[in-house]
Amino acid sequence: MEVTEENNIDSQEVIGKPNFFKSFLFNNIPYLKTLPYPGRAEEIVGEAKSLVSDDIYDGAKIDVAFKISPYFENSHNFNAFTKSNEEDNNRIPKYSNSSVYSKDSTLLYGKIDNDRKLYGRFDQGFYNNSIKISLQSQMDNTYKANLNSELELKFPFMNLCFKSELGNSRGFSFLTSVSKKLSIGFENLFLMTHNASIRQIQFFVHNPLSTWSLVLNTHGQIGSSYVYRQKNLHICSDLIMGFNQEGKISSEYSFGFKYHLQQSLLKFRADSQGSVFGSYDQLINNAAKVNISGSLNYFTQIYKFGLGLTFQK
Repeated sequence: MEVTEENNIDSQEVIGKPNFFKSFLFNNIPYLKTLPYPGRAEEIVGEAKSLVSDDIYDGAKIDVAFKISPYFENSHNFNAFTKSNEEDNNRIPKYSNSSVYSKDSTLLYGKIDNDRKLYGRFDQGFYNNSIKISLQSQMDNTYKANLNSELELKFPFMNLCFKSELGNSRGFSFLTSVSKKLSIGFENLFLMTHNASIRQIQFFVHNPLSTWSLVLNTHGQIGSSYVYRQKNLHICSDLIMGFNQEGKISSEYSFGFKYHLQQSLLKFRADSQGSVFGSYDQLINNAAKVNISGSLNYFTQIYKFGLGLTFQK
């Protein structure tokens, strides 16, 4: 049971006993019966981003996790850096402790690190997860805290979400199927600190082995990703293009894949900025795993190398 700040509870199709609302829609619009549940836009795009994201660390780390019960787990994370990079040291704490409780539609997660930074999360689903409430809170060592809240509604053919960050932003999004393979979505995020809104339109084409996405926003940016899945192999490409802060057109392209072997995992990524990333996970036994990772930027000659051990009982 591995949970981080970025993880979400796995999305599930809205099935179960028919209710009045579902029966009313299906009786009056029979076409809706043929439409599949599209999922959530953030999770679909996130699948591609996870394959091309920079998760390489520099130095060594040890993770020790104890599964106290089928629903509760506690873990200790130790990080040692071989290079004195202040930015990385601030980003990844030397030590952190986290606990997670997960049962049915309930998730409780808490984390604290040696810099006295706190993170907490609570997820609760209702009616076979067709309604889900999520609360997240963070506090740094200066006691500055923020609170994020989210309400997600899952219909048989559509996903609707409302979210808010206390004092900073609020917004909503929806993604609906228009055919068995095509889904269209819209998101509006209002930034209260800047008194501005960011709107985007999303298109997704679903196939049994692949997903293609196209995202257009009001800031003149275009994003497109493609994920191909076959047995143990996942391949992804990701393109971001648009105007930067200087008003010039820029673009970034990334390509990555991951391949599952019987007791190991191989990941590789390269991008148009001249960076190459790779990692290899090997399961030693049922309780131990070793990780070797590295990255190199051809243009800046900056490199990273990491060695990690994970113990779970």
